[in-house]
Amino acid sequence: MRLAPIVLVIALLPAVIPAQDTTQLARTGQQAAAKGEYTTAVYFLKQVVAAEPRHPTAWRSLCRAYFELDQLDAAIDACLKQIDVNPQNAGVYGQLGRALWRKGKRDEAISAFSQQIEVDPRNNTTRAELGHYYCELGKYTEALPELERLATAGRNITRGQEDLGDAYLALGQIDKGLAILNQLAQDRPDPATLSSVAYRLASHRVRLDLAQRYAETAVTTTATTLVASAEEPPSVAALRQVVLLATHWDTLGWVHFQAGHLDEADKFIGAAWSVNPIDRIADHMRQLYERRGQKQQPVTIAAGRLLPGKAAADFYVVQAQKPAVPDAQFIRGDERLRPFTKNVQDLTPAGIFPEAIPPKVLRRVTLTCPGQGGDCSLELLSAAAAVYAELNAAPVNTHLAVESLRDKSGAYRIGGDVTAPVPIYRPEPEYSEQARKAKIQGTVILHLEVDPTGHTRNIEMVRGLGMGLDEKAIEAVSKWEFRPGMKDGQPVAVAVTVEVNFRLLLRPGQ
Repeated sequence: MRLAPIVLVIALLPAVIPAQDTTQLARTGQQAAAKGEYTTAVYFLKQVVAAEPRHPTAWRSLCRAYFELDQLDAAIDACLKQIDVNPQNAGVYGQLGRALWRKGKRDEAISAFSQQIEVDPRNNTTRAELGHYYCELGKYTEALPELERLATAGRNITRGQEDLGDAYLALGQIDKGLAILNQLAQDRPDPATLSSVAYRLASHRVRLDLAQRYAETAVTTTATTLVASAEEPPSVAALRQVVLLATHWDTLGWVHFQAGHLDEADKFIGAAWSVNPIDRIADHMRQLYERRGQKQQPVTIAAGRLLPGKAAADFYVVQAQKPAVPDAQFIRGDERLRPFTKNVQDLTPAGIFPEAIPPKVLRRVTLTCPGQGGDCSLELLSAAAAVYAELNAAPVNTHLAVESLRDKSGAYRIGGDVTAPVPIYRPEPEYSEQARKAKIQGTVILHLEVDPTGHTRNIEMVRGLGMGLDEKAIEAVSKWEFRPGMKDGQPVAVAVTVEVNFRLLLRPGQ
């Protein structure tokens, strides 16, 4: 009797993402975040942590993506998981601190930034952030050492310089503070920097004439940008410009408030508050009303009865200087509400525009109809909320999704509109003499690509048997030919996994 080899090619399988390829998925998620496509980043990074819960960096990247979407609880949870996986991960405590701060957990945020500095003492960005948040809390004595260390190190982080000047002014070192802030305004005369410098000067009632000039320049430049972009399609970038304009209006109003020009302060702070009533602007509005002995009124918008069935939809509205009529555009939602675009347009106020250059300000509105004859409501989102609403509503980038289905060398994986290659010629491998004598049986698994011409390439061993069987399997598969996989009617390179079984059968009578 003798043993005869039987070789069976039992499977041609889609190339499932192996654990080591989570690195590629993580990279795709990070690339999406770098492009500002945060819903896409979350989509990929969630796959990474699901497949590899202790991935060395994915939780931190996921934390950042959630933070940019203003999903703060999810961001904090992801950062804490990253710390559990790797407490020494660079930057995770700083990201946690930012999420905690925005969540309103000030002490925990300061603790997180301090922990980041312990983990990475050379992280100057974190020192700048810690100094900034100390300034926000009015703890200038604690802020100063961190900010001075930055300056000594020669790190010209803009916000760090702003905060250092702020701290000097607060601690009575007026000449030092004024010199830093004025130099910064000359070196970086962009609207954001000028507005920030003006705000700090005004907060300490130092050189209000300079503060007013800087703030007016910031307002005029941003308003001009909005006028120039008014004819472009609505976008998150345009919504962000509205946030900036509201910030600069508030700064200019704050300068006038500190100078005692209450009517001018009312114009600009009131306009800022109507567009973006965040805590800082709301606090300025409260102080203004208190000084005038008036009661602050909330911003409300109500719509009439429009539709009997329950429905909701989102709209863009362009507000313009009175008496111009707002211009509305349906974005997404229940199509039954699309015909009510004109109603949304009519019911949205024209907005408040205090300066000489009247921009067209992009806003976002949600129309909700509860059904059963109830009145519909019209919610005009704050400028900041509009940005986050649009970021969260963004669909997963299908282009990046397709790219993620590619193997590390660029081949697609089977799935969706990518079809599998079909073998048309596949010579069987030989059974090695060494393996036959040792009675070795089992399965060799190979990862490979079928190129657009139907030939195999980049064959890699996933699991072998030894005794020469691995080499025999690779030698045979390298000669296989296929009808190539297709995408959009065109042949493409497709990654597959091949299982080759080696079995020995006993031949009777030999």
